[in-house]
Amino acid sequence: RPSAESRAARAWEIARMSCSALVIRWAGVLAIASTMGVTPRATARMSASPGGAMEPEGAGMFEAFEASFDHQRSQHLSGFSRPATSDALRSYLLGAWALKKVTLYKVGGMSGRFEGSCVFESFLDPRRGKTDPLHERGLLAYSEVGHFRPDGDANQVLETRNRLMYDVSNPTRIDVFFDDSHDRSAGEVLAALRFDHSLSPETLLMVEATPAPGPDAAAAYSGQLDIEAPNAFISTWGVKGDTLEGVILSMFSKR
Repeated sequence: RPSAESRAARAWEIARMSCSALVIRWAGVLAIASTMGVTPRATARMSASPGGAMEPEGAGMFEAFEASFDHQRSQHLSGFSRPATSDALRSYLLGAWALKKVTLYKVGGMSGRFEGSCVFESFLDPRRGKTDPLHERGLLAYSEVGHFRPDGDANQVLETRNRLMYDVSNPTRIDVFFDDSHDRSAGEVLAALRFDHSLSPETLLMVEATPAPGPDAAAAYSGQLDIEAPNAFISTWGVKGDTLEGVILSMFSKR
């Protein structure tokens, strides 16, 4: 398995891929307080001190992630086969996870650390009849809550929340939507969904992303999921543009 330094270097290389590269913003989404949804693209536009240098502190953060992930991975490495269809990925993700993130920006953005939890749970689709298997298995709701601590200010702690919706009704493609409806009735939630990106369960790469608004519209987003054990996985998200350049590494551990 690559060293922490190799993974950090690979993460930055992902961030430099061209605009045609595949996209990941799935695990890096943040929301400040409970009133303002902030995606990773918006995260990069939050007021923050410059920095996010990979060395020396950045490499140490990646190293800590690697050590924790490898410990989880080693417990169930033998005989594990990663999910390769939408339904298999749905079954894998269902449940509660502990979540840690490291954000590192060279240009713009807010570098720091996040720690919290998230839940993937079934969302009953009112558009389908109750006898339709996809009434219960077609949608997967994601909710996240935790605290973000920006680098350079040990006393600043931001409470963060986020919601996403995964449409897993297609066996070979998962569409991911922003879920920012204040009305939590099923019909209103579905009506307010905004497309973000698609995920290939076969390759674990993100595709067909919606461009970010404003000055970040031309930025190239890229990344991937690493699923190597039944109880832990990692996502790597990168962005490269004129106004922002950085990575978000997230580690999920099953609760």
